[in-house]
Amino acid sequence: MSIDNVASAFFTAIERGDVKSLDELYADDVAIWHNFSGKHMDKQSNIALLAKLNSVGVAKYSVQEKHVIGDRLLQRHLLEIATNSGQRITIPAAIFMTIRDGRITSIDEYIDSAHIVPGLM
Repeated sequence: MSIDNVASAFFTAIERGDVKSLDELYADDVAIWHNFSGKHMDKQSNIALLAKLNSVGVAKYSVQEKHVIGDRLLQRHLLEIATNSGQRITIPAAIFMTIRDGRITSIDEYIDSAHIVPGLM
């Protein structure tokens, strides 16, 4: 799979709450860093966090800009969440993803923390 296809499959899996696909897309030693915590998450912790997103509501990614450079995908997007309580939340974000041999090996994600869904992070 191309880098763009792996990234598209990743975001689709999040939107669908498909943890099995997320597990297959991530390398076993993937490291996911978030600016709001300054810490790295491992594969299982991040999959649990993304699964929790679907318990809050329905998520949809709206890509604003995307570039593939070598084995890196750089993307700016809006994460739009329709919560179970009827609230609509839009979170501006940027992600830098490294993909090797068809698997995601690292992610650096920058999220505007003012928009983080309460109880999610």
